[in-house]
Amino acid sequence: MDSIKPARVRALGVAVALCGAYALSRVPVFTAGYGGDGDYWNVASVARRILESGEYEMARAPGNPLHEAQMAVALWIADAAGVSGWWVANSFTLLWGVLLLLAVDRIRARIGSLRAHRWPLLAMVAFLPIFWAHSADGSDHVPAAALTLASIACALPAESAAAALLSGVLLGFAGGFRIGSLVFAPAAILALPTRWRSWRWLALSLGVALVLALVYLPVLHSQGISALSPTHRAHSILGRLARTAYRIDAALLPGFLLPFAVFLIGRSRRARHGIVRLFRRPKPAEISLLSGLLASILLFSWLPLDAAYLLPGAISVFLLATRIVRPRVLAACACVAALSAWFEPNLVDPRTGRLAPGIYPGRVSAFVHEGRMFKDYTAFLLSRRFPPGSLVVVSRAPWGGRGEEFVLRVPAESPLRAEDASPIRTHPELNDVWFVGYRPLLHGESRRALALSNRRLLIDADAIDRARQEAHGDLLAAVSSWPRSVEVFSPE
Repeated sequence: MDSIKPARVRALGVAVALCGAYALSRVPVFTAGYGGDGDYWNVASVARRILESGEYEMARAPGNPLHEAQMAVALWIADAAGVSGWWVANSFTLLWGVLLLLAVDRIRARIGSLRAHRWPLLAMVAFLPIFWAHSADGSDHVPAAALTLASIACALPAESAAAALLSGVLLGFAGGFRIGSLVFAPAAILALPTRWRSWRWLALSLGVALVLALVYLPVLHSQGISALSPTHRAHSILGRLARTAYRIDAALLPGFLLPFAVFLIGRSRRARHGIVRLFRRPKPAEISLLSGLLASILLFSWLPLDAAYLLPGAISVFLLATRIVRPRVLAACACVAALSAWFEPNLVDPRTGRLAPGIYPGRVSAFVHEGRMFKDYTAFLLSRRFPPGSLVVVSRAPWGGRGEEFVLRVPAESPLRAEDASPIRTHPELNDVWFVGYRPLLHGESRRALALSNRRLLIDADAIDRARQEAHGDLLAAVSSWPRSVEVFSPE
C-alpha cells in the first residue's frame, strides 16, 4: 500500500497540472471574441436574427442547425445575464472540449493502451494547435469532434441495443454540428463488439437517422433540398492532393517537423514492429480508428480548406500511436505541438501557400490575433452613429488584417449589439451579391424584398474601390439598383 500511495499522488499531481495548464492556455482564445474566422461571427449574427424572429435562417450551406441553435441559446443567456454573447458561446465550447478529452481517455482505455500513455496522450490532444485554436471560440469544430469521439467511445463496449442506439444518437448530433462528421459512421459500426455487430448496427443507424431527421427538418423546410448541395469551388485533382497533404501536415505537426517525426519513429524497432502488427493483425477498435481516419482524409480531399476539418482524424492518429510508440514520444510531441501553436517553422508561407522557409505565427497565435481584430473592429462600428434601420457596408482594409468587408444591420429601435455586425459574405441581405464564385445561399424572396425596401444603404468608399479592383460587379450592380437611398461615406 505504501508503494501505491505515492503513485496515486503523482498521478493526481499530473492531472491537476494538466487541468491548470489547459485552463490557463485557453484564456487568450476565450477573450478573442467569437474567434479568428469570419464564419463564426456570421453564425452569431444569424443566431441573433433567429432569436429575434423565431424563424430558422441558415448561416452557411449545407446548414449547421445545432451550431446555430446553440449560438442562439448562448445569446439568450448572455442577454439575460447582461454579458457579451461570446462569453457564453465560448464557455459552451470549453465544455465541449472537456467532453472531447474524456472521450479520448475512454477510447484509449478501450483499445488496450498502457496506463502510462494516458497523460502524454491527453497533453498531446489538449495542445494540438487545431484543437487549441478552436477549444474556446465560437466554432463548430470541437462540438462535432467531441460528439463523434463520444459516439465511438460508446460503441466500443456496446453489448446492448441501448448503448448502440446512444452511439448513433451522439453521431447524429455530431452531424447536426458538422454534417461531415457522418463519415465516421462506419468507424462507429466497426467499433461494435463483433459478436453483436450483426444487428446492433441497426440500432446505431436508427439513432443517427432519427436525430438527423429532426435536426435538419428546419433546414429542408426553409431552404429546400438544394441547401444540401456543395457550396465551394472545386479544385483540380492535383490541387486537391497537394492541399490535402499540406493540411494533413499542419493538422498533426507543423511544417517539416512531421516528416522528421516519421523518420525518428521509423528508426525505432518497437515502433516498426507496432506498425507491422497494426496492419497485419489489427484489433476491432484499431480497425475502427483506421477506418475513421481514412474516411476523414477522403472527405477532406474533396474539400481541402481548413486543417481543423481533420481534428477527429488527427486524434485517431494519436490514439493509434499509443499502440506503437512509448509514452515519452507522445510527451515530446505534446511539447512540440504546444510551441508550434505560437511559433511555427515552415517551408511554406501559410498566408500565401508559396515556398518560403521561415518562422511564422502558429495557428493559435494567428487566430487569436484575427479574433481580436474582429472584436476591436466590431466595437469600433458599434461606437459610430448610423441612421436607425440602415444597412451599413464597411471595408476593414484601412485598419489592416485581411481586408474583409463588414455589414452592420442597424436596428430600428433596439440598441446595437456585437452580433449586428458581421463579415459581409454570408449576410442574408447581401450574400447573393457577395458570395462570388460559390453558390449563393437561398433565402425567402419576400423576406429579402421587405428587408431591402425598408433599409437605407450606407457604403464606404473603400468598399466600393475594393469591389472595382476585385471585379465584384454584382455588388456594384446591387448598389446602383438599391430601392432606397445610397450614401457613400468615410468611416474614419
